[in-house]
Amino acid sequence: MDSFTALLLASLGTIFILVIGWYILQVVAYWKIFEKAGEPGWKAIVPFYNTYTQYKFTWNTRAFWIVLIGGIVGGILQEATEGIPSLLGTLIVLIVAIFNIISLNKLAKAFGHGVGFTIGLFFLNPIFMLILGFSGDEYIGPQWLTFNRIGGCATAPPRQAEHKKNLESESNVFQVLFMLLYSVFIAVL
Repeated sequence: MDSFTALLLASLGTIFILVIGWYILQVVAYWKIFEKAGEPGWKAIVPFYNTYTQYKFTWNTRAFWIVLIGGIVGGILQEATEGIPSLLGTLIVLIVAIFNIISLNKLAKAFGHGVGFTIGLFFLNPIFMLILGFSGDEYIGPQWLTFNRIGGCATAPPRQAEHKKNLESESNVFQVLFMLLYSVFIAVL
């Protein structure tokens, strides 16, 4: 083995170790965010189910299904066709991106942060997830937007008890569905 190959392998090995370390740090931060929100930390590890759970404690699970189905349909239309269907697929993917930005805003608000933190979550997501996970921020619940009679809109106080009751009723069905989806996903890989 020549010195160039050895250097290349050493560099790739170092990068691989750094990437794995960074990923583990992100999982720990996400785990801590889930625990702050009153969810078991293990849910942060399961693909798709972690996003569903985040939507559950920050916003609404129906929005998760819109994002998931919209992402799949938009991606298929974008890649598999040309012309109007491809344009429609691009529009659907754009709508999904907007939903994801709103989801980041809901996450920031659920921990008492504002638009500035949302911008940080959008542009520097891994760093701001670490800040959210390891800081002293407390989970204050999902923030609901309401409209008053005067015509203005204001953020209502969190309705945690009502929200928690609604989530518990739909949680069992979706846990089984996600475990089945995850099993199929792993089997395909």
